[in-house]
Amino acid sequence: MQIWEVIVLGLLQGFTEFLPVSSSGHLVVAQNFLGIHSPGVVLELVLHLGTLFSVVIVFWSDIVGLFRGFVSLLISPTGGAPCHESWLHIAIWFCCCSLVSFLRLSWGYC
Repeated sequence: MQIWEVIVLGLLQGFTEFLPVSSSGHLVVAQNFLGIHSPGVVLELVLHLGTLFSVVIVFWSDIVGLFRGFVSLLISPTGGAPCHESWLHIAIWFCCCSLVSFLRLSWGYC
């Protein structure tokens, strides 16, 4: 695999990651269209880790704020920190998604 091929796939991953379509699908289509032979899933894994790393850098202050809110929620559950509401929303979202996943598994849809 040539360096230019990796750069093209990396740019494609970066541009399509936050679109409401599959960035992994774009990688597969681009590899087929350009005739690029990937050495396996390692390249896709590295590209997705690069995306994760960039998201953590961009949203670092928000991530730290959420963790601080979680710690303050553990220390003082009746406290009224601004992040308490965010953690409540995350907990509700998690419970709803878990329930839907469980129901899909039990009904045989997965």
